[in-house]
Amino acid sequence: MNDCTVCLDIINDDNRLLVYENENFFISHGPLNSYILGYLKIQPKRHIENWTDFTDQELAELPFIIKSLEFILKEELNIDRVYSVSINEAVRHIHIHIIPRAFEENIKGLPLIEQATQQHPKSDTKVTAEEITHFIKLVNKKLTNIYSKNE
Repeated sequence: MNDCTVCLDIINDDNRLLVYENENFFISHGPLNSYILGYLKIQPKRHIENWTDFTDQELAELPFIIKSLEFILKEELNIDRVYSVSINEAVRHIHIHIIPRAFEENIKGLPLIEQATQQHPKSDTKVTAEEITHFIKLVNKKLTNIYSKNE
């Protein structure tokens, strides 16, 4: 755990891309150099390396988060598909990548996932820091509203 970049970000309070947090999870936007607006990551607050290490409560909450994020992405962006993947090889702290693909995007499937997770640009689409900041505020507001209705 000492070399886990997710845990170190949590300890160092690296929340510049933080979208939302609750008792169990952080949701953050992917880096600017992924070139994908709406690329989100769900990270448990605890260091969890295996699915069997989740509590029942944490595990039950994940589908709700994914469904909520997909709904927001489709509502706010021109999204055709939403990919959700958990690779956890380079960083053993389980985290889930939520990667939207716009209707007009020519890059699909694994190449788009690689662009997001490895920041290997395959698309000419550019995203600005201002667009990400605006999107983070929008998603935070919507998730806050969704969670307040479910309490």
